[in-house]
Amino acid sequence: MVEKCPSKELFKKPMHPYTRALLSAIPSVEIHNPNKREILQGELTSPIDPAPGCRFAARCKYATEACRQPQKLEEVEPNHFVSCCGVRELNDISK
Repeated sequence: MVEKCPSKELFKKPMHPYTRALLSAIPSVEIHNPNKREILQGELTSPIDPAPGCRFAARCKYATEACRQPQKLEEVEPNHFVSCCGVRELNDISK
């Protein structure tokens, strides 16, 4: 799990790069304001023998060496938990 919050909050303000990529794949009927699709690059993590750290790190354009360390869900806003060591910088959130 990379992100946990109420569904309205998740669609309004996704914070994890993987959540953003997933939501960008939802088809839109908006002609004047279509979704900007995030195309993921890189290899999928092995489900049998996953690498340590964030399972999305190999496909994340923001990944650093810190992402290869174990991650945990952290409450970054009230009732909004994200498992990403760079979430605060990516979303301009102070501690």
